[in-house]
Amino acid sequence: MDSIKSPRRERDDPDRAIDCQEALERRFQSLIPAKAWTTLHDEATAAGWSAEEVRTAMLHLVQAALSIEFGDDL
Repeated sequence: MDSIKSPRRERDDPDRAIDCQEALERRFQSLIPAKAWTTLHDEATAAGWSAEEVRTAMLHLVQAALSIEFGDDL
C-alpha cells in the first residue's frame, strides 16, 4: 500500500489543497473503482436524470458520508 505524502507547503499556501488532493488520490481511487462511479452514473442517466443532476447528487452523497464518518458538517 502506498504511503500518503506529507504536506510540502505552509497551511496558508493556496496550492496546499491541490497537494493534499494529489497525496490522497491513489488511495481514494482504490476505495471505489472508477468503473463503479461510471456504472452508477450510467444507470442514473438511463433512468432519466441529467448528467449534471447525477454528478451533483454523487458529490453530495460523498460529502454526507464524510460528515457522518467524521461527525462534522463540511
